[in-house]
Amino acid sequence: MFDWSQLLKWSSRYIEDTYSNSNIRHIDPERLEFLQGAVREAMKNVVDPNKLILEAKDKLSLSNDEEVLASLAVIDRCVELPDCALNFEKLGIVQPLLSCLSRSEEVRSITYQILSKSMQNNLPVQNSFAKLGALSLLKQSVQGEDSETNKSKGITAISSLVRHNKTLEGSFISDNGIPLIALWLHSENVGVRERALSLLRHLLIQGVVKSEYIIGNNNSKIIDTILTLSKNNSISNKEYQNIQYGETISETLLELINAFNPKLSSSSKDKIREEVNKRMIFLIDYCKLHPDDDISPEYSTLIQCEKLLV
Repeated sequence: MFDWSQLLKWSSRYIEDTYSNSNIRHIDPERLEFLQGAVREAMKNVVDPNKLILEAKDKLSLSNDEEVLASLAVIDRCVELPDCALNFEKLGIVQPLLSCLSRSEEVRSITYQILSKSMQNNLPVQNSFAKLGALSLLKQSVQGEDSETNKSKGITAISSLVRHNKTLEGSFISDNGIPLIALWLHSENVGVRERALSLLRHLLIQGVVKSEYIIGNNNSKIIDTILTLSKNNSISNKEYQNIQYGETISETLLELINAFNPKLSSSSKDKIREEVNKRMIFLIDYCKLHPDDDISPEYSTLIQCEKLLV
């Protein structure tokens, strides 16, 4: 038997008395870790996760955010169990989860996490959420986020929904997907930018981005934006670099060249070639100061960019 009352007691441990449900803004990492630990402890003797999800589902409509958070933490743990997410539609949990996107920032945060885990590379679950308008709801929710951390999690959820699902990839692209990615690329948060780049790179690899979305009708600004991101990431070789972020920028640039090289203007090619060369020089200098950082993957990507532009 799952002890919900004990879990609620644990989940409330780090909430100050002065907080109200409407003022809960974000999940403190320490508190989230504690809550997840409490869930693992409470689930030790649970035999049927599907039954547990049904119990949790009934609590998602409650007005008390603490109870909703505890229920979401349980669902989050259940999703990690093999094939559990495949039963979401049958258990009737899809709509209640999507409804959580209209709740507090803290509730949305863990909801994004659950959606990402359950939909990733899982076509039946992707379609279950898509039938209830998940793509539109997620885009709307992400655009309304004040928290850049939450926005980053929301983009991850969108990516998990559409990746390797041709219909949903096409729907995202046709419904202003590229302008939306371009908007995210201007975020001050590196996590938001990196996830936007990763999504764009994936869509380019899948061949679902038509040239008019990138280089037609003066839309080459997205290329200029990515070149600017590369420049801004090369300001100082003395500071620690986010190696993965640099790799993601260069890999996205490579896929843009792969997809649209014949249609790129001479001026665009010149700008790309110039930035590629500058970034390669930067990485060589950076490696001298930080020999323990492996810049070889990005450097190899830039060499591929250079060869394609010859």
